[in-house]
Amino acid sequence: MDRYLRRQELAQVEIGHTAVSPPVARLLVAAGLVTLLAVPIARSLVPAPDLDRAAAPFGRFRQALGAALATPGPVAKNRAVLERMDELERRIEDESIIMELVLSPAQWLLSGLGGVGNEEVYLGRDRWLYLWPGVDYLIGPGFLTGRALERRRQAGPSWRRPPQPNPLPAILDFHRQLRARGIRLLVLPAPTKAMIHPEPLSRRALRGPAAGGPLLQNRSFGAFRSELEAYGVLVFDPTGTLSRVPRDAGREAFLRTDSHWSPEGVDAVAKELADRIRLLELPFEDHPAPFRRESLVHSSQGDLVRTLRLPRWQNLFPQETVHISPVVGARPGNEPGKGAEILVVGDSYTNVYSQPELRWGRDAGLAEQLSFHLERRVDRIAVNAGGASASRQGLARDLAAGRDRLARTKLVVFEFAMRELAVGDWLLIPLPEASAGRG
Repeated sequence: MDRYLRRQELAQVEIGHTAVSPPVARLLVAAGLVTLLAVPIARSLVPAPDLDRAAAPFGRFRQALGAALATPGPVAKNRAVLERMDELERRIEDESIIMELVLSPAQWLLSGLGGVGNEEVYLGRDRWLYLWPGVDYLIGPGFLTGRALERRRQAGPSWRRPPQPNPLPAILDFHRQLRARGIRLLVLPAPTKAMIHPEPLSRRALRGPAAGGPLLQNRSFGAFRSELEAYGVLVFDPTGTLSRVPRDAGREAFLRTDSHWSPEGVDAVAKELADRIRLLELPFEDHPAPFRRESLVHSSQGDLVRTLRLPRWQNLFPQETVHISPVVGARPGNEPGKGAEILVVGDSYTNVYSQPELRWGRDAGLAEQLSFHLERRVDRIAVNAGGASASRQGLARDLAAGRDRLARTKLVVFEFAMRELAVGDWLLIPLPEASAGRG
């Protein structure tokens, strides 16, 4: 799962806009006191090797700080020091034994007794978990409004360049570069869980899209889509598709404790996407090649449970069980000049059910299911936690290294999490020149 704004950036955005009820305030104070008292107690109980491990980030910080202070120029020096301090905070969060012994149990108490998440996860009813940028995408301002764009430019840390918040220039530039190679671009923004399953978050949303209620969307999405289509970019919004996924035996369109769509959700999207591609009547050279699917049962813990950083012994959120459908013989490859005529460029929404490291099985993700429904081999470049730009950067690197992933491509499907429209850093990525003989 992607990391978005860190604590200090989130504070800049939300300062003066946070309301805490008295019961939650008392619980937070109690948890803070427990945390303060537990630190000296933990130091007396933790074995020396674990204390050494806890101190390791500070040793690395001293070395990095020395290099930062040697940076020439006061402005560059200041930025380098701030970056090292932020890096120390991340290492403490990821490696500290105090985090494991103290903060994780405190989070367990907050989540179990108070229904409280953290800066990245919201808790809904019936143990549903939501990634906060996905919720903020819906309830926040239009992502194309001047105020929202300016807020995003100012939200980044002071030692980095300001983010590029507007998605339109980057996508249109990608479209122009592909069109110069004779390739069509189809944009596929993957909806957030809160758009399809808002009911656990709000009693006022009991009649959500799946129950026939209105489709939820950021107020700028309509203008965003119209602008792309005016320039000839194909747009497939699967929100309606996911809202129609049948709910039976706990098989919703999204996983309850994970940020990604369910196997049923990705299959429904791949099926309708295949139908849309057929209507384009692209000049494919390869003949249809039917694929076969298997059926497997897989259990795992959702990524949002891990993001809560609960103790290993937590029992608030059990593993989820899913039915995946691996596609035999459809695993995407990357042979130069021998690739497929369709390339999916995406993020973890593309990779979930494809890559074992995401813990939900393999060979059953978006590219494989599209291969099955379209009866054509589909190539894939997808970067987990890559945000708005990493997959396009991966394509550019392959082309620069002589691995022409576009040599036979007729269509590029650009999948990205829809929340990236409001929080992503939309870089313009130049692609190396097309190979000789390409139209």
